[in-house]
Amino acid sequence: MFDGVVFLYQLENGQAASSYGLNVASLAGLPPDILKVAHTMSTQLEKEMVTRLSKDTVQTLTRLLGPISQTTISHLCL
Repeated sequence: MFDGVVFLYQLENGQAASSYGLNVASLAGLPPDILKVAHTMSTQLEKEMVTRLSKDTVQTLTRLLGPISQTTISHLCL
């Protein structure tokens, strides 16, 4: 009987839409306090990435369309 973890995914370049890293860490037996810190850090990094992408989107729209209102940007991003 094999007691390991088998990965059935292929590695590819780029950013993943989601990650199973914390799940794997839990299966590997990392202590709950470490998993909690890792989850907190992961959540913070995700928020920072969304903020950065949002700013980049606004800058790109402004560059392409000229000065536009926040309301227009909100409608375009929906």
